[in-house]
Amino acid sequence: MNTSSTINWDPNHGIHDDSSIANPFDHTQSGAPWVYKVVDTEAPKIQKTFPLPNSTLTQLNEISLTFNEPVQSVRAANLLVNGVPALSVQGEGVGPYVFKLESSEFIGEALVELISTSDEGSISDYAEPANLLESISWSYEIDPDLPTPKIRINEIHAANLDGLKDEDGDAEDWVEIWNYGDTSVRLLGWTLTDDSTQPEQWAFPDMTINAGSRLVVFASGKNRSENTFGSRLHTNFKLGSNGETISLFKAESPPHLVDSMSYPEQRNNISFGYVNDLDSLGYFQSPTPGQPNKNASFLGVWPEPDFNAERGYYDNPVNVYMTSLPGSEIRFTLDGSATPFKSSDPLLFVPSELKNEITAGYFIGHGSHQLVWSIWDYGNKSQKHHSKRGIMGTPGFSGMDPG
Repeated sequence: MNTSSTINWDPNHGIHDDSSIANPFDHTQSGAPWVYKVVDTEAPKIQKTFPLPNSTLTQLNEISLTFNEPVQSVRAANLLVNGVPALSVQGEGVGPYVFKLESSEFIGEALVELISTSDEGSISDYAEPANLLESISWSYEIDPDLPTPKIRINEIHAANLDGLKDEDGDAEDWVEIWNYGDTSVRLLGWTLTDDSTQPEQWAFPDMTINAGSRLVVFASGKNRSENTFGSRLHTNFKLGSNGETISLFKAESPPHLVDSMSYPEQRNNISFGYVNDLDSLGYFQSPTPGQPNKNASFLGVWPEPDFNAERGYYDNPVNVYMTSLPGSEIRFTLDGSATPFKSSDPLLFVPSELKNEITAGYFIGHGSHQLVWSIWDYGNKSQKHHSKRGIMGTPGFSGMDPG
């Protein structure tokens, strides 16, 4: 697209001649400002194709194209598959443009041609004069009898602080893909996403995952998909530690969901996945990227309790009311140390049998004798539920690990 740039002078430029009585430069006179016109001579290009060219598919119902700049006059007749034009197309601007196809026409090799000019118009950008798209072709292999691969998302780590590191030495979040079937699977055109509206968010390169093998993909946002020796795969998105759904799609058109994992809120340096590689999900205090999963360290995260008072410094005594779930194990410390009392200790002056709601008095004085109360809800150990770290404490005190 053509653009223009106007060059103006600063009103306070201070430019003048060398006369005894200096004459200032008139920056408003004709010809003082001027304009450059930047002419676009680059033809538009396809930036993204889905399914990925050269993929093996069971069917081909549609093809999605995204361009590197806004284009015009995109018609169904511009896209041919084995010489047969598309049935329809929808899209605008840079796209994506989705071409609908007659899938029953294609078995074996499907040769796709995107031609710049058809009887209905020519694909071009909005430059003056317009730059025509260069015609391009690619192919797919269509095999309706292709078996459904046995691949799943087996383990994720959405809060990796100092565990597995990538080739840059960074501890990044990751996703483990496991081929639990008995045949190798070519991953060209397969995709990972954490956005259900963008199934093609990140695509695998042309690579194979062997039967029984596990593949670790860093969810770092670095967007790397080079399949070369020593390189690691990186998605163009990151995992959310508060919980979300990550999905795996195989190379199909439209996208075909192979597996997804909806994971809950995560904890630092603790992974989440299938316990013993079976069907139940749990948390692992010792993540196993690229290795079989083991017994779960715990099965869930205990909800954070509610407090009526904010943490902080108080000049006078204050009553703190804490509401937690029945069965919670509450611990506290009077000096911020890592050796907490339990809620059953008489020092807290609460019944040894914990009720749903407990009351504890606490304050932090400013004299020579400070009383510091830091309170944790450890969750319910008998139900293997884990709680937060240091849910209530003095400012700057991080709490302890309720392992």
